[in-house]
Amino acid sequence: MEQVKSSLQSLPLPRKIKENILRLEVIKEVWKEIGDKRLGVTSVGFIEDDYLFVEAEEHYLLQQLRLKSHLLCKKINQRLREASFPPIKGIKTRLVVKPSLNPSAKCVRIGKPNLSSKDLQTLLELCQSLSDTELKGLFLRLINTLYA
Repeated sequence: MEQVKSSLQSLPLPRKIKENILRLEVIKEVWKEIGDKRLGVTSVGFIEDDYLFVEAEEHYLLQQLRLKSHLLCKKINQRLREASFPPIKGIKTRLVVKPSLNPSAKCVRIGKPNLSSKDLQTLLELCQSLSDTELKGLFLRLINTLYA
């Protein structure tokens, strides 16, 4: 913590950013202490408008975190007060999708479907026969986007 503090002193950053970096260091220490094994795969992200953003890769973990957020916020704020930092207002969550390191992972690529000119013409005629003008316009734009 002291090392981070001394490094920040020399950087020309606004006071609020420096303060938030130091607050995050305190919060990360608290997170290691109070986080149980299920919260271990969550990570402290950043502070914005005095809200702590916590990230995870699974919806289930974020839901569990939301249920415990009031208690976690109390413990974090207690430690922040001890370190003479302003408290956080609450905890917000973010779902983070990390890219797969497995090159053989299945990917879905959406490309232009192969349609013959005859099939495309039939599709356009079908679209023109729609009575709903709004729906007709949407389908025509979709066809033009896919097959232009």
